[in-house]
Amino acid sequence: MIDYLSIINKYIATASETYKYYFVHATLVTKKALTIANNMGLSDEQKGFIEEAAMLHDIGIVETHMPLIGCYGDKPYIQHMPIGKEILINEGLPKHAEIAEKHTSITKAQILRDNLPLEPKDIYPTSLEGEIIAFSDMFFTKDPSWLWQEKSIDLVLSECEQQYGNECIEFFGKWLDQFGQYV
Repeated sequence: MIDYLSIINKYIATASETYKYYFVHATLVTKKALTIANNMGLSDEQKGFIEEAAMLHDIGIVETHMPLIGCYGDKPYIQHMPIGKEILINEGLPKHAEIAEKHTSITKAQILRDNLPLEPKDIYPTSLEGEIIAFSDMFFTKDPSWLWQEKSIDLVLSECEQQYGNECIEFFGKWLDQFGQYV
């Protein structure tokens, strides 16, 4: 097991506003992902990786601008994914970096259509562990007004449609069919 707490603490000061939102969110995502992994009967190695990667998946928020959660960087929030990938590659964790980069359901077509400030490529998980983390992440926010609450399936679907359109709904539907029975 890697010491993911040391990595988190290296990039996010424990006394910061960002830390409290980050840590609660990452912990809730990790708990849901591990529940799914346990109920699916995944190996201890897979579960260990899911725990580490889920706790680190949003590390890139440290360089973004999202004052609501205490982030005062200079990059758009959506760029937390490639920033997280870079941070975790620099930490010597390429598999974890892939999860940080791809814990969403954004396609190249969406990036081009919506002119998103991301490299034009598909940005969605390609591994079982990554899919479990991305699915679990959809149920939780860092927004202080909803921080401790799990979103309903209907709310996740509504947010998918509003933010990312049909592609997001398709990913969520696929993952709900795949993992919903294990929650």
